Amino acid sequence: MRILLTLACLALTLLVWSPPNLSADIPRLDTIYQNSTQFDGKEVSIIGTIRAYKEKVNKDREILGCHFWLEQGNKMVFVHANGFKDYGEKMRVVVTGTFYKLKEVPDYTLDNAIDAKRIEELK
Repeated sequence: MRILLTLACLALTLLVWSPPNLSADIPRLDTIYQNSTQFDGKEVSIIGTIRAYKEKVNKDREILGCHFWLEQGNKMVFVHANGFKDYGEKMRVVVTGTFYKLKEVPDYTLDNAIDAKRIEELK
């Protein structure tokens, strides 16, 4: 009898439990852009699709990292990713890194950019 009660409790738990929704905890680009001062210099995670993917190589043709635009709906953010490679156009990913409202690079200043610390492909 005790085993049946334990199995019934386990079955009920499995019926009502649902895995956490990853995207519920991740802000949308709309929210970040509307509150860019609040997010400036903070770590964020963004789900999106890679566009305009380019790998950075040294003079020996070794890949040093990559940069790309991460598209979410009709919004895009520039992603700079040192040490990352083997991603590609149209891959769906979660990028985690530091968001900058303004990012100074040698030749220009970018509005809304992320220095990636982690990139995970979504399947």
